[in-house]
Amino acid sequence: MIPVVVWGAGGRMGKRLIRLVLQASDLRLIGAIEAEGHPGIFQDAGYYHGLPEVGVNLTMSCSPEPSSEQGMVLDFSLPGGLETAAAWAQKYGWALASGTTALNDRDRLSLTVAAETVPVMYAPNFSIGTQLLLHFVAKAAVSLPESFDATIHETHHRAKMDRPSGTALAFEQRLKNSQTDRQIEISSHRAAQVFGEHVIRFISPMEDITLAHRALDRDVFAAGAISAGRWLLNKQPGLYAFTDMLEL
Repeated sequence: MIPVVVWGAGGRMGKRLIRLVLQASDLRLIGAIEAEGHPGIFQDAGYYHGLPEVGVNLTMSCSPEPSSEQGMVLDFSLPGGLETAAAWAQKYGWALASGTTALNDRDRLSLTVAAETVPVMYAPNFSIGTQLLLHFVAKAAVSLPESFDATIHETHHRAKMDRPSGTALAFEQRLKNSQTDRQIEISSHRAAQVFGEHVIRFISPMEDITLAHRALDRDVFAAGAISAGRWLLNKQPGLYAFTDMLEL
């Protein structure tokens, strides 16, 4: 079985990753990492989330050292946590899939450094539908004249801290890559328990083209990250995008 360490295991995504790892016949949870001061520290990771006990406690570091030569680190921690996760993956030669957003410069550097020796994938959004939408938006941005202004509207749950979201910024970058002087505006909203909604509109004086994606279950992001981890196990060291796995 493939051993898995979850970084940010005490959060919303951590819960879903743990549940899906437990349900998978080829995966085995060996580490559940959280930051100092988290209320679940030293509790069983399953018990803390209201899941069956898994025999792995939420801890601030992964010990004992892994016995397997091949495994995956799934990181959905906070900025700063990624640096530690990347260093650990690099130390033991494990694949790293990270969906942590609002990265700082040290986080970005840690991804680059780790990718020199292990396969790494970073994606602000591990939804297949969102990746397809990014692809369509890039195509539209190149095809449409500058008379079409662009707006990006994103909505997430109240607890999401980064504003705009990492996914919204990815859409903005795709629009900027079209090398036009198109006007681009982003609006962000935080409401209830919205998993993730992104609406991109191209608006001219005569037409309005709308492209949208709505996540109906947060498990879509966890499932995508686990698929990415499996895919990375067969890859050479390097920094990959989710679109590489989807061949977009």
